[in-house]
Amino acid sequence: MIRLAFALVCTALLWPALALAQSDRGSSDREVLAGPKVAPASAPSLVERDFTGRVKRLDLPPEEAALALLDLDSEAREATTRILNERAAIMDRIVRDNIDLLLRFVTARQGGDRAAILSLLAEFNAKLEPLRARGELVDELHDALPPAARGTFTSLVSVYRRAIADEAVADAKAKGERARPRAIAARERLADLGLEVKRSYERQIGAGQKELDELIAELNLSSEQEAFVRNLVIEHVQKTKGKPTPAQQRQLVVSIMARLTAEQNKIVLERLVAARSPAAGGNRSKPAK
Repeated sequence: MIRLAFALVCTALLWPALALAQSDRGSSDREVLAGPKVAPASAPSLVERDFTGRVKRLDLPPEEAALALLDLDSEAREATTRILNERAAIMDRIVRDNIDLLLRFVTARQGGDRAAILSLLAEFNAKLEPLRARGELVDELHDALPPAARGTFTSLVSVYRRAIADEAVADAKAKGERARPRAIAARERLADLGLEVKRSYERQIGAGQKELDELIAELNLSSEQEAFVRNLVIEHVQKTKGKPTPAQQRQLVVSIMARLTAEQNKIVLERLVAARSPAAGGNRSKPAK
């Protein structure tokens, strides 16, 4: 049930903010100003277009997607997977330790407070120092690849980012706006960050989210009950700054159960008992001495 409480917290908090992961994506300053030569048509590519001709955005970093198109031996696969896992663990810790900051960012975005948004982004950016200390993902993966694969890897990533940048420039011109490479680069970095936070969310509470969805369906909550639960969770996050004690987590669950019917509470209690059973690997109270 504690995992369920965390899922409730993150569902209410993070999903509205992380839609930015699918927003406009640009490229880095260097790639915007001087993109690579276009790869031959027969070469593998990360660039796919929809029926309108627009580039389909990837749901993972192009550096990671490019690895799937390379013919790597087991040693190279293990090396690149280790890098991705290590970086993911760092991002997970950053997200987990800064839920309160993310909550304030959500509030600022919803209120259109640009000054607060920029300030909070700068604050969160400072939290990313452990990742920056490792260098750029593209460089770290590049150096872990065998020399024969490095050129193809770099080309795959660069061509994709260039296509995104070209599309952003075309969009700006179509609107009669000036295409600013730095602004395009900033949007891309923000979108990359949002994507990584979203993926961290999914890694950390994927199982909890599934459990929550199943429980909501099983309880058949009314719209009023769902609204109450979500508002209660938001207040809980604000009060605990995203780092509740076990007692506070239990109180959240108790408060939620207070708004459920007897039949709904029975279902919740059955879930709790099942989770604590030895067969489920749950915790059991130690016998009194």
